Amino acid sequence: MWVANNYKTREDNYLKFLKQQAIEGPKFSEIDYKLIERGMTVDTNDHHGWVFVNPDDNPITGKNGLYRQRNQNRLLSNEGWVQRNPHGIANQNYDGWDKADISSNSEWKTEIDKVAGSGSGSIKVYQYTQNAQNKHKAVKSQIIAVSIDANDKNAFEKFQEFLKSNVGNKIDAVVLKNVGTKNKDQNIDKILQALPNNVQKLTLFLDDQKAINGLSALRGKKLKELELYSNEKAIADNWAINPNAVADVDFISFDYNNAADFHKNTPDEQIPGSILFDTLRWDKGDDATKITEGLKLAFGSKIYQRPFQGRHGGKGGYPPKLDFSETNIKTIKNLKFDEIDQIFNDNIKNWKEDKYASQDYEGFKKLRFTDIYFAADSNSASSTNSGSTFSANVSDFEGSKYTDKLSGISERYGNPSGRIYFRDQTGQNQQNVTFNISGNPNEDAKEQLKAFVESVNNAYPFSKIVVDSEDIKQDLIKFYQEKTKDPRQKEASKGKFALREISVKSSSS
Repeated sequence: MWVANNYKTREDNYLKFLKQQAIEGPKFSEIDYKLIERGMTVDTNDHHGWVFVNPDDNPITGKNGLYRQRNQNRLLSNEGWVQRNPHGIANQNYDGWDKADISSNSEWKTEIDKVAGSGSGSIKVYQYTQNAQNKHKAVKSQIIAVSIDANDKNAFEKFQEFLKSNVGNKIDAVVLKNVGTKNKDQNIDKILQALPNNVQKLTLFLDDQKAINGLSALRGKKLKELELYSNEKAIADNWAINPNAVADVDFISFDYNNAADFHKNTPDEQIPGSILFDTLRWDKGDDATKITEGLKLAFGSKIYQRPFQGRHGGKGGYPPKLDFSETNIKTIKNLKFDEIDQIFNDNIKNWKEDKYASQDYEGFKKLRFTDIYFAADSNSASSTNSGSTFSANVSDFEGSKYTDKLSGISERYGNPSGRIYFRDQTGQNQQNVTFNISGNPNEDAKEQLKAFVESVNNAYPFSKIVVDSEDIKQDLIKFYQEKTKDPRQKEASKGKFALREISVKSSSS
């Protein structure tokens, strides 16, 4: 009886509430009024949602929306807003274009057979013709694309010979499929170096994360479009891209597909999607000047390209990890972050895909990063149990701004405390690294060392810290005790620096 009466009371109260709402009319918040001013109205099918009164005003799917712009920027372009689906990507189909297999034509077959052998089917040549339904003015109305299946190891290793053959100057687009799917550690460098100048589009299907490093071969090569897909790992963590490598690429396409959202009709069906990048990386030989150039690309002219917007994408998104482990740099000190921060904020304030960007700008924000990777000393042991070292000078920390760059990050990322890792020459993270620090640090260097060591503690802590003298050792211990606010941290660090044992070089050698 009580339960029935209780339900009735609740229903009566709710009816009174609805009647009162009808009398008072709708209540809008300040944000609601802003949406109304910008041409939106409450969705009649979902009163919690908002839609544009004029669909053409939609910044994503509207007349000049982001998705339409992406499709129009393709070499095989169209006017629509729909992204490519996994089936279309896997089969190299494009809306608005008719595809014909011309691999058996004599001029192509002759060169294919030289590389792959007769009847292998590993190399395909497709002719795309813009159809009558596609009204977008394309760069060319007919495109020749050559595709190779990297599962055929022999054909893959000889493919650059095909590109250099008599038919090379007729190719508009090149597709490398299944890189690293069956044959791990496949190197795409030689193929990319051999791309004829007339190739305008490159498509890569990568199932080995290390294969992406081969993009370094694109430096200085002009491309209209680059497609970066993975059959198996598109949304996996730790995909890394070197911005300097794609400096001369006009457009990097993006077609998000999460394999978990699709049903496979057969066990071996591929569900490819565009790769999500969370890391900016650099190559051997890249110094602080080159890295700064790359950062200015990533947060400047390339900021509208989806790979440089992190996992979440859109205005304000960016890859929160920096990988310097293949370079010789020991510090972020010489990277011009003041200039880079300004470039980033200028873009956010004047975001060209958002006409209200300047109105919504929330003020200057410094770029902050969750993870930074350095190389362990090249002559140190590669064992993860002991032996690896990282050596630096106090001058590497004076003015280095670790306190700015690793003290936290936007709420859209999950790790508010920065982490620093050290990698060996194979790219493996090292544990129990000894930190050798030379010189007598000034006050700022001590502050930056504190932030640096604490960030290493968040990953794989140093086994110990080695300094030049007993005076420096005691000075660092005293500094940490004075600066640390957490009483438990202070107690645990007695006689230590940031919880790490600290010793003098003469006594440890």
